Amino acid sequence: MRDAAIGTAICCLLGASLAWLPGGWAQSIWPYAVVYALLVIIHHGVRLGRKTYLVDMAGQDNRALYVAL
Repeated sequence: MRDAAIGTAICCLLGASLAWLPGGWAQSIWPYAVVYALLVIIHHGVRLGRKTYLVDMAGQDNRALYVAL
């Protein structure tokens, strides 16, 4: 979760700094698309990590319930 927060902060700062890129980079959609793709990957990693943590934390009798949720 800490690494995901750091990655998200870096992506947000990178996205905000794209306006100061030289030339036509700031007018193109591709730098923003790359930042968005990184954010999607980080978000998916957070969701997978949270699910894994909850399932690993559960005892044998509650594991099926946590997986179903």
